[in-house]
Amino acid sequence: MARRAASAAFVGREGELATLADLAAKARRGRPGLAVVAGAAGVGKSRLVREAERAAAQHGMLVLHGECLQLGGQDVPYAPVSNALRGLPEELEAAALAGLAPDALAELALLLPRAPARADRGDDGPGRFAQSRLHELLLGLLADVAEQAGGIVLVVDDLHWADRPTLELLSFVRGWARAEPVLLVVTYRTDELRGDHPLRLLLGELVRDDRVELLSLDPLGRAEVLTQIEAILGRPPDPALADDVVRRAEGNPFHVEQLVAAHRSGRAELAHGLRDALLLRVEGLSPTAADALRALAVLERPAPQDLLAEVAGIGEPALSRALREAVTAHLVTHDRETGTLRFAQGLLREAVVADLLPGERTALHAAAAHALQRAGAGPAELAFHWEAAGEPGPALDCAVAAGLAAARLYAFTDARRHLERALRLWDHVAPDRVGGLDRGGVLAAAAEAARSAGDYAAAVEHAEVALALVDPHTEPDRAARLHERLGQYRFWDDAAALAEYARALDLLPEDRRVERARLHAAQAHALSGMARFADARDQASKALALAQAAGAEAEEGLARTTLGLALAFLGEHDAGEEHARAALAIAERQGQAEALSRAHLHLSEVLRVRGDLEGALAVTDAGEATARAMGMGGSFGRFLHVNGTEDLLRLGRWAEVAERLDEQARGVELGPTGELMHHTIAAQLHAARGDERRAREHLRRAHELAADGMPTEFLPGIHAAGAELDLWQHRAAEAAAELEGALAAIGEDEDPLNTPVLFALAARAHADAAEQARAFGDEAAVERADAAVVALAARLDRLVARHAASAAPPEPVRQRAWMEAELARLRGTATAADWARVPAGADPYAQAYGHWRRAEALVREGDRPAAAAALRDAAALADPLGAAPLRAAVEDLARRARLDLVARADGDAPAADAGPGAALGLTPREAEVLALVADGLTNRQIAERLFISVRTAGVHVSNILAKLNAANRVEAAGVAHRLGLLDGGVPTP
Repeated sequence: MARRAASAAFVGREGELATLADLAAKARRGRPGLAVVAGAAGVGKSRLVREAERAAAQHGMLVLHGECLQLGGQDVPYAPVSNALRGLPEELEAAALAGLAPDALAELALLLPRAPARADRGDDGPGRFAQSRLHELLLGLLADVAEQAGGIVLVVDDLHWADRPTLELLSFVRGWARAEPVLLVVTYRTDELRGDHPLRLLLGELVRDDRVELLSLDPLGRAEVLTQIEAILGRPPDPALADDVVRRAEGNPFHVEQLVAAHRSGRAELAHGLRDALLLRVEGLSPTAADALRALAVLERPAPQDLLAEVAGIGEPALSRALREAVTAHLVTHDRETGTLRFAQGLLREAVVADLLPGERTALHAAAAHALQRAGAGPAELAFHWEAAGEPGPALDCAVAAGLAAARLYAFTDARRHLERALRLWDHVAPDRVGGLDRGGVLAAAAEAARSAGDYAAAVEHAEVALALVDPHTEPDRAARLHERLGQYRFWDDAAALAEYARALDLLPEDRRVERARLHAAQAHALSGMARFADARDQASKALALAQAAGAEAEEGLARTTLGLALAFLGEHDAGEEHARAALAIAERQGQAEALSRAHLHLSEVLRVRGDLEGALAVTDAGEATARAMGMGGSFGRFLHVNGTEDLLRLGRWAEVAERLDEQARGVELGPTGELMHHTIAAQLHAARGDERRAREHLRRAHELAADGMPTEFLPGIHAAGAELDLWQHRAAEAAAELEGALAAIGEDEDPLNTPVLFALAARAHADAAEQARAFGDEAAVERADAAVVALAARLDRLVARHAASAAPPEPVRQRAWMEAELARLRGTATAADWARVPAGADPYAQAYGHWRRAEALVREGDRPAAAAALRDAAALADPLGAAPLRAAVEDLARRARLDLVARADGDAPAADAGPGAALGLTPREAEVLALVADGLTNRQIAERLFISVRTAGVHVSNILAKLNAANRVEAAGVAHRLGLLDGGVPTP
């Protein structure tokens, strides 16, 4: 009977095991978790996880286990996850898949062997969000199965060897898991993360996430090592053996096992380190068994016996005897379920590989490549062995095949790596074609992989090199396709993209209607991004006509999507909405997730342009739900969620806005555009609520994101928030300067939906600045402010005229009315009627501001009851919003005008409190006048500010001088400052 090589008892790690048990219990209650078990090789990570798996299974949880191989799972991306999913009970998997749409079901077939296969997508390839969609669908599947099974523990072992798609998947699950009864457990070796190891990036995300439990395994203590030795031997160890093993193993459980085995063989004195101890065990085998282990080591994966026989060149029965010897020595394990053999510990395999001579290694890799090729192995594994065998020709063939296969699995980082390896090998082989592709075809495929992996610079570089290899005269279709892709890769630079689409159109003959329809639609999309809506309409109309003539419904949907948007921005609201809804209907018929999400996004924008914010919100919410159901919640769904948050802000549903912002901030990946919008909306909310610190924090981040080349349509919200802050802090000049700068930066890219708010805010800022300048007698500044607002109003008029083909867009019309009222305020002629003419709109915040300004005019006109009613209306709207600065301005006006914000049956003014200066005999009104005297205002200016006559203001000033025993106004101001009587002074509105 073979003697034990490992301890039957679980030694140490009780605290870590308890932590994993607690995480599993939380997962069963709907609190998903991620545990990262880290430590040096052999420290006991896998043993700890096995014990945790056993405990979870005893509590009824489903345990799925996958492990990464040192090849990095290159044969099949997501290999450890896909292997783990093989453990899904068939009936639970079928129940979870039953409710999915066919398109979603086909996507999951990439990871689930029992799901139906996906049809080929053709030359267009997957969309930009294909990988995240696959990830989201998998998370949804796990959640559904976990609900049925009572919780899932998903283990991915040896993450330091994981392929990049697996790391990207785990990163997604970490960011998106919210209430799923799933515990994810991963292990990795700390001594493997050298240089730019791809796992480092994921670990950087994990350490910042307070939901992730990091378990770092330290070496065992002396007492624990002695317990382990006793469990291996079945008796207490001899003192000499114990001391030697404790000293040399340094608390590493695997080292303990190997040193105890070396002592048993009587050769412990030759083992100066772990590698020596491992190799001594191999050298103790027969030469045939040692050769078998060398072949198994080079294969770098579990292998069936017949494959091993071919690589090692050992026939039967010699191979079986050799393998039995290795299994008995606990160097190799036999998996009876799969019929494969593998090393008992990865460290042993690494030691055997490192001990090979160069010639041995090359020969074994060549034998492995030949054997694996006959066995039907995947191209990535073959490419690895052929290259290691010094055979660039077959390595090139396999690298190209591996890259194309990885792209079909949305493993874009792997695809790019394989294809770029093929390009490096190309010069050594110089073939005409490989796998049906010439060098330009491989470059084009590498460009698509880089684009889908998010590296647009690399995509452009590869595509431009590919284009240089194409003669546009002999291959116009191919050149056109590359120009089209270059336009797609430059989607943030609309002008550059537009030029690429134009070049593609020049190359294509007129009878290529489908391709030309797609290109005209792409041009229309780029033009709409540049706010050239008339040109966008023309290009989209061409695309629509071509698509309909060709019967190409997908291209028709693309054309209608952009045509609807362009028409809406040009003022043809009914026609725009009709096209947008037709595009949505096409997307629904086709069931294509990305097109469907995009159609919801564009229809909601069309509704915003025509002023239907409630309708836009409804479409956005419906689109978000559809995106989630089709696995696009992590891409379009999140973006639609942020768009809906902006709708809620404009509708005055600020409590819901705050809830959404909190949800978005809880580790959810929004993407650059979504994150920019999130911080912009948060800045606007906090600015209007008077939380300057938080507003400034969000503004700083929004400016950083906008600096990365975001379209100008995102600038108005950022600068509007900054100006709002300045205005409530009485920094009118700064607000005006920011708004003028923003409008200059936007230039010709101004649009009728996002830009108009800047014009109205600029008029408000200039009016505030003019009031302040007039108080100090600076009429020149007042004239400059007047001229600035007149110029801005003319520019807004031109904007409206450009976008009012059949109906003027409501947003700039409303903002233009605000400008007129603000201009009247700037000139000191504003009446209640001026403010009453401003369209109310759906925004209660804007309505409250209008009531406040109308109340000011009513006070000046002497209609105190109407003024009080207007102020009460303003307060009633501002209070539920939490709009503290506006509420304070309302209260200030009520106090200065002696109006009651609480309606009284008798109509009397409220009793005033004593206020500052009461000890010196100053009335509350005199304290207000003193504050204005200290600010340098004349009697006339004080009268205007407090809505009293000049004569009454003079009486108040005379009374103040007498009560303070001051000779003049300057001395009175000095007394007030020294005595602190100005703390309750009147702020400038």
